[in-house]
Amino acid sequence: MLRELDVANRSVRDRMVGPNSPFSENFTTRAGRLAYVVNSGGHHNVWRGDLRHPNTRPEKWISTTRDQFCPQYSPDGKHLAFASNRGGPPEIWLSNADGQGIMQLTNLRGLATGSPTWSPDSRKIAFDSRTKTPDGQIRSDVFIVDIDERAARKLDTGTPGAFNPSWSHDGKWIYFVGGSDDAMGGRIYRVPPEGGKPEVLTTARGYWPQESPDGQTLYFTANSGTSFTLHKASLQPTGTESPVNDMPALSFVANWEIVPGGVYFFLMEDLLALNYFDFSTRKVRSIFKVSGGGSFLGGSVSPDGRYILYPELDDYQSDIMLVENFR
Repeated sequence: MLRELDVANRSVRDRMVGPNSPFSENFTTRAGRLAYVVNSGGHHNVWRGDLRHPNTRPEKWISTTRDQFCPQYSPDGKHLAFASNRGGPPEIWLSNADGQGIMQLTNLRGLATGSPTWSPDSRKIAFDSRTKTPDGQIRSDVFIVDIDERAARKLDTGTPGAFNPSWSHDGKWIYFVGGSDDAMGGRIYRVPPEGGKPEVLTTARGYWPQESPDGQTLYFTANSGTSFTLHKASLQPTGTESPVNDMPALSFVANWEIVPGGVYFFLMEDLLALNYFDFSTRKVRSIFKVSGGGSFLGGSVSPDGRYILYPELDDYQSDIMLVENFR
C-alpha cells in the first residue's frame, strides 16, 4: 500500500494498493511517473546444503505447494521438526531426517504456530503459537509437545507474550522472548521446562535466543530499525551483554545458527549468500549461495556438522509496475 503524508497538517491518505503485493517496495517517482515493484507467487520449501562440499548443489528436502519454515534437526539426528501450513493453519510437523514419514504434531489451529526447538533428549519440542483473545488482542504463548504423545501443553512462563523458545543444552532451561512482540522484539528470559518464575537475562530487546554449545553464552538478534545484528549475553554469571564485534549484519532475525566455534548466517547485503563467521579469528567465510528468492525464517545444522537445512523461497516472481501522470 502506498500512502501520502501531508507535511502541513500531518494527515495520511491511501494513494493506491498493488494487487497481490504483500512485499511491494522500491517506489520511485520521476516526471509524473511512479515505478514500483510488485512481488507475487512463491512459497517456501526446506532445502539441504552440504557444508563439507559447498560446491555440491543443494537439494530440495521437504516441499509442498504451501510453506515450510524453521526446520530443526533433533539432537540425535533422527528427526526434523518444522512449521508448515500444508494442512491449513500453521502447525508443527515432524519427519524423518531424510524428509520422509511426515506427520502433524500439533493441532492448535491458532493464527500462527512455529519456532520449534528440540529438547536435548530428542523427545520433546518447544514452540510458540499466537491466538486472538476475546478482546481482539493477539497473544503469543510457548508450548511443549512430546513427539510420542502429540499432546501440546502450555508452558507457564509467568511472562505475557512469550515466543521464540529454545532449549538449553543441559535441558534445565527454556529460553524465550517475552513482554513485547513488536518490531524490536522483547527481553530474553528463561524458565525450567516445568514452568515457574522467569529469570530475566538481558536488558536489551531482541529475538531468537540460542545457547552456545558450552553453555556459557546466550546469543540473540537485535533490531536497530535499519539492520539485524547478533548480540551475546553472559550466562555464567548473567548480567553482561554486548554486540558480537566484527560480525556483519544478518538478513533477518532468524537466519543464523550457532555451532562450535562460530555461526552460519545469511548476509544482509546479499540475501542469497550463506556465510560462516569464526569467533576466534573474527573472519567471515563464504559457503554457498541459494538459488531461489532467498532464505527466510530459520535454519539448522545437523548434529555432525555436515548439512544445513534452510527454507528457500521458490517459484518467486516479481513485476515492475508503471503509473503515468502520477501526482
